[in-house]
Amino acid sequence: MKLKNASNRRSWLLASGVLLILVMAMLFLLWNKKGVGPSKIVNTAVDGVNLTYLDFDKSNQKRMEVKCRESRQYKNERMRVKKITATIFKTDKLEKDIQVAAESGIISNNLHDFEISDRARIYSSDFSLSSQSFTLKNRELLTSAEKVDYEVQNISGTAAAGLEYFLDQGILKLFETRGTLMKNGQPCAFYAQTLWVIKKSNLIIFQNKGELAGGGATVSGDWLSLQFDRDFASLQTAFVSGNCFFNMHESSEIGAAQSKEISADLIFITYDSAGRLQHISVTGSGKITLEDKKNKGRIASDKIEIYLRPESQTLEKVHVRSRGTLTNRGRDNISLSGDSLFALYSADGQLTQIKADDHCEFSTDDLKGTADFITYDVGRFLIDITGKDAAIFSKKNIFNSSHFLVHTRKRLLNSSQGVKATIWPGQKNVLLSSKPLFITASVMEMADRGHTIRFREKVKLFQDELELHAGDMFYNSRKNLMAFSENVNLKFINENELVILRGQTISFDTPGRRIMVVGNASLNHAENTLTGRQIELCFEQANRLENILARDHVTFNKKDLSGKSGSLHWSFTKNIIRFKNSAQISRKGAGTTKGRELLLNLHSNEIEVSSQEDRAETIIHSDRR
Repeated sequence: MKLKNASNRRSWLLASGVLLILVMAMLFLLWNKKGVGPSKIVNTAVDGVNLTYLDFDKSNQKRMEVKCRESRQYKNERMRVKKITATIFKTDKLEKDIQVAAESGIISNNLHDFEISDRARIYSSDFSLSSQSFTLKNRELLTSAEKVDYEVQNISGTAAAGLEYFLDQGILKLFETRGTLMKNGQPCAFYAQTLWVIKKSNLIIFQNKGELAGGGATVSGDWLSLQFDRDFASLQTAFVSGNCFFNMHESSEIGAAQSKEISADLIFITYDSAGRLQHISVTGSGKITLEDKKNKGRIASDKIEIYLRPESQTLEKVHVRSRGTLTNRGRDNISLSGDSLFALYSADGQLTQIKADDHCEFSTDDLKGTADFITYDVGRFLIDITGKDAAIFSKKNIFNSSHFLVHTRKRLLNSSQGVKATIWPGQKNVLLSSKPLFITASVMEMADRGHTIRFREKVKLFQDELELHAGDMFYNSRKNLMAFSENVNLKFINENELVILRGQTISFDTPGRRIMVVGNASLNHAENTLTGRQIELCFEQANRLENILARDHVTFNKKDLSGKSGSLHWSFTKNIIRFKNSAQISRKGAGTTKGRELLLNLHSNEIEVSSQEDRAETIIHSDRR
């Protein structure tokens, strides 16, 4: 029996020891859970009145101190308190002490969580928050679903839908908030559905339709983040995403007032060390409007870089890095497109030059064209167009050359590098239909909004079977007038027969249905050759040659016949030639007939005196047999 009792006693002592160890282990674990032990009460005047609660960390350093006028136990290990003030002391996660004040509240016994209400305020040297109520979870997450008035870093305002503040991470979220942000010493009004203040990253983020306006600038978007320096004093970068909009209006001391408006998918803005706008990067469906008193420019591209002069905040240059279009309206109206565009601005922000590279297009009020490279010199009102396949379009007319110059103020187009042109007359001319004319020349110049065109040097004109060569061609579409000069050579088909005209000048008179050849004029038709100082061809409505007139030192040759006179009338349809004024006709090896007027029948080669009153003389060669 004694052995049995002794054995039972030893078993009981062993069980009691194990139980004691388990209890101590549990107490230790509870004590050390998250490094927080049960709160301590000190400095009580009367039980439940004017209490101070303290909480300590593992090193026995105060982590939190709570003072209240009244305290009484509440359900679920919580206390209901009145007239509360508290301090959450600085830790490795909290950079500074945080103060708490309210008229009433509910606090957990371990001081991890509390709810405060009625003139509730939470603040430190960095921020101040005021609301009807706040809730703190585990001393890490501070929330409020009610309106909050706040001051934090460089912003202040009201969050109509409350906040979330991750105290241990230094991240503040404000909902439905409006307020003021200090940007480089200037106040800016803002709105955001959700506003983030991330202290450790020096970031302020506007989420869901945020907007910031101030200092002559407005920026908005679905997402807007502002990167500040270490003290949140100077803005370094701004990033906008989704439905981006940026507007800036500047009154420069050295120039006229300017405005810049940007919309895009993404906008990235950088500032210099003094907080002045320096560079804007625009990505995705970018549209930029630049306006001053003289000009209004628009730029569209998926990738645009804008550079400003920090001192004056005027434009310095714009680089369009993907396919884009730049349009300028003002002193000139011009639009340029290309795979790459580069615009330069003067010190006062005025556009001075635009360069377009690769697959370029341009248009003015009168012209449009394509080229490999285009440069627009604003001050000289000059567009320089180069490229192997450069083309200019004026109305329906097309010009091709390796180099063009457009003088926008004078409304001139010229080229000295060889031109191929397709001209649409739009109406019929003598010998010419309304179909296009194909012209080549070494030099060309177009004026009067495309209504007058001059081609020079090695001019060639073609239409159907008509071919013309000259040193100079002038075309006036208003008057339907064409004139050619400098050794002109014209070939055309009349009644299936070739007619060749030569002279110093040839002009087409549409109303008179005439072609005038002046200066060493000549006409070749079959075996007939006519020369004179001036030859005039008259045509029927169907462009069939009807009459030919020649003046001054006229000569005519046909095989063994030749004639001379002061003037000549050739009825082309009747094949009869009338020689006037000192007329003479010679037949080779036969003789010569002279008279005031002589008639020559080209069918029979008979020669007649034009009337009985005319005197004529015939000389027979003596060697004729």
